[in-house]
Amino acid sequence: MNHLKSPKNHLIINVQLLLFFTLFFFSSCNKKPEADFKMDTSTYSAGDQLKITNLSINATSQTWDIKNSLGSVALTNEEKNPNLIIPILSADDTYRVDLTVSNKRKRHSSTLTKTFEVKTIRGSISVKYYDYYSWVDKFDVYVDDQFVGSATSGEYTSDQLPIGLRLITVKAPNSMVQSKTVNITAGNLSDVYFN
Repeated sequence: MNHLKSPKNHLIINVQLLLFFTLFFFSSCNKKPEADFKMDTSTYSAGDQLKITNLSINATSQTWDIKNSLGSVALTNEEKNPNLIIPILSADDTYRVDLTVSNKRKRHSSTLTKTFEVKTIRGSISVKYYDYYSWVDKFDVYVDDQFVGSATSGEYTSDQLPIGLRLITVKAPNSMVQSKTVNITAGNLSDVYFN
C-alpha cells in the first residue's frame, strides 16, 4: 500500500484548511459587541470622581459621553475604563452616561445609557491676590486643578463651589503660581488671600 498522498488530496486538505482559517478569522472579527458598564453609585457631587467600570464584551473601541438633561456633552472619553472627574462647576441635574462600543472593523456597534444625579452642597469663597506691592487686578482661579474663573478687578468671588477641602490655585501674569488648601463650608464666605 502506498502511503504517499496524491497531489489532489494535498489540494483538498489545503483548501479545507484555508476555508477553516478564513471562517475563523471573519467570524472572530464580526462578533457583535455588547455595551455594558456599572457605576458605583447613582448620586455624585460636583468635583467627585465618576467611578464606572466597563463590562462590555467583543468590543475593541469605546466612546463615553456624559450629557446633561439638555443633551449638552459635559465630558467625552475613549479609554476602556476612564478616570472621569465631574466638573467642579457642574449644575445639579440628571446626567446621562452613553457608552458606545464597536468591534475591530467597526462593522457593528452597541450603545448603553445609564443616568446619575449631581447633587451638591455649595459654599462661597472670595479670593484676593497681593504681590508684595499692590493688589493683583487680573488672575485666574483654579479649584482642584479645574479652571473656575478669572479676577478682573482684584477679587474673584463664587458661591457655586462644592463644600469640603479644596485646593485653590491662582495664576497671574508675571507672577508665581500659588496654591492653598481651603475648607469651603455651607453658609459661610471663605476669604482666601494670596501674597
